[in-house]
Amino acid sequence: MSSVRFDSTKQYYATSSLVVGYALCSSLLAVINKYAITKFNYPGLLTALQYLTSALGVWVLGKFGFLHHDPFTLETAKKFLPAAIVFYLAIFTNTNLLRHANVDIYSVQILDAPFGRNS
Repeated sequence: MSSVRFDSTKQYYATSSLVVGYALCSSLLAVINKYAITKFNYPGLLTALQYLTSALGVWVLGKFGFLHHDPFTLETAKKFLPAAIVFYLAIFTNTNLLRHANVDIYSVQILDAPFGRNS
């Protein structure tokens, strides 16, 4: 019987890479969305287009075999509809906030919100 050895340093670097990657993507998304909302002043439509682009990207990557996803079924869509609506509203309100504030204020509001602080 062979034993499996766990190298904690590899796990540390993998987790650190994911955290840094997420932070980078999140900050770049705020800057890109700020630019997009200044050029295209329709936050609802902008958010919907981002949703559609993401769905199309998953579909294309699935067709080329780069990723596997469950097939679309109406039953599954009905189950996830409330979560999708809440997520859409959160992204819409963030985009709408970017329309009226700069990225610095947006970042402070997003970071302070989970802790219940008021600016």
